[in-house]
Amino acid sequence: MGVYLNLDVMPDQIDPKAWTLVYAETLKLLHGYPDPLIGLHRDHLQGARRIYYSENLEHQMDHPAEHHWEVVGDRGSWETGETFCLYRQLKRDSPFVKEDLSSACVTAKSILVEWIRSASGASNAVWNKWGNKTQGRPYHRVLLAVGMWIEYRFPGLAMVGGDIDAHQAKWAQDYIANTLGHRIDPPIRLQAAPLLEALLEHYPKTQALEHFDTLYLGEPEMKYTVFCRMAGKSVFHEWFLNQCAAYASVNCLGIQKLCIGWINTMGDIPSLCELMVHDPRGPQFNPVTFAGVLAATWLSVPPKERACFDIFRKPEGALDSVERQFGTFLLDTIDAGGRTNRIYREASQVLNQLRSAFPEHEAAIQTRYLQKTQSLRQMLQAATDPLKDLSQHVEGLQPDQHPRSLLFCDAAESLTPSQGEILQAFAYSLKKLWNQWENELSIWFSSAQLWNALVHALTDRGPILSETAWSWLSQETDETRLKWLLLIASLRQDSKLRVFQRAVFEHKTIFDYVLHSMHRSEIMIKVQEVFDTISG
Repeated sequence: MGVYLNLDVMPDQIDPKAWTLVYAETLKLLHGYPDPLIGLHRDHLQGARRIYYSENLEHQMDHPAEHHWEVVGDRGSWETGETFCLYRQLKRDSPFVKEDLSSACVTAKSILVEWIRSASGASNAVWNKWGNKTQGRPYHRVLLAVGMWIEYRFPGLAMVGGDIDAHQAKWAQDYIANTLGHRIDPPIRLQAAPLLEALLEHYPKTQALEHFDTLYLGEPEMKYTVFCRMAGKSVFHEWFLNQCAAYASVNCLGIQKLCIGWINTMGDIPSLCELMVHDPRGPQFNPVTFAGVLAATWLSVPPKERACFDIFRKPEGALDSVERQFGTFLLDTIDAGGRTNRIYREASQVLNQLRSAFPEHEAAIQTRYLQKTQSLRQMLQAATDPLKDLSQHVEGLQPDQHPRSLLFCDAAESLTPSQGEILQAFAYSLKKLWNQWENELSIWFSSAQLWNALVHALTDRGPILSETAWSWLSQETDETRLKWLLLIASLRQDSKLRVFQRAVFEHKTIFDYVLHSMHRSEIMIKVQEVFDTISG
């Protein structure tokens, strides 16, 4: 699992001089982002190899062949994913660049055809420049804007993809318009009709639909409408049956999703029955079993009873996340696949249609359909109150109650009471370690060695810090304060503690607040009473 962003180009068809100009335009998009973007920098300090975050995105500017930018996240959210980079010289990481483009033959949709050929190993004309994971961090949006701009500037020669949707593209379109003054189209892989039209120019209808199904990244059910309109009903039906043939059993989740897609867009239950059961080209499923699958789509579950699962819908414009991907997988395993069905039909209406399609199985079909629908309604009824409580709990959580909120506090005066209590508890825990730690430090390191020890602790164990953090740390000379910093840097590796560590090192005021809290006996007594209450 992961949230990806892809960028494919055909470097042998792109003018290197034009690429250099576009590189400069991408920098405008990066620097125009409201929350400063950050990249990783590497150097050596006190004999240790140091990695740190910097708002200086460009590297190797004095070496034309190596000149590039790198982005890994942003300062506004302090969230990072994998590194995305772009070289100023196209040939730096693309082995197929031609200096002479006089013989190039480019059509508007060249990259679609070559991408398909590359996927089968028949071509090496497409170069994947990006294929890393943003993990849905906020910098995903601005990188999508960069990818869309490159696709716009090199039509038919560049193509952006990955875990993207129309709402993200709309944000990117607006951002590009505001930053560069151009209103551009969404990526071709999000435009159903133009994408299919381009593929139909190169492939037979059935083959074009197969390739479309691989390339298209927009609303999944949009393809049903577009297929039927542009390829014709008979070809669309052939494609649908081919999709069904990929599953060995009618009870597969894939069959259920195909049925939901059909119901949401076509709404034609009799034709679905014909294709799934009667059509000799199709899977010819057992009518009674198929009735159970139809019920599993929540077709006859009243909308009010489905509403409890709305908590799991991704809000419009929200980025995908690994957590959401995993949650979707879990929901699909507990008979909740029907949550994506937007259509409701009375059970009596559906049973009448099933009776007309399969009259000889009327009684068995009615029993199967009603039993499955009833079991789903019971499941949803049992889930309603717990999901309602979960929704209220999530809505009731205050951002400042999470230790991560400390990363955004650059002054003690801006701390909320909840954040103050979190830091006071952290200070209490540190103070309990101090006596033994101070004695051991006196044995291990002289005063002159403390800074060197702190550097090595941070570079060996992390967390990765910003250049701003390193700036104030390098000016710290007080022996006692350096010992406290070394203690914090040496705490065991733990995801929760890592948040405290990073907040303390990123913000000198947070570190000062922690030390101040330790030396106020009334605060330490209050925290001790809280711990005693919890443990006792």
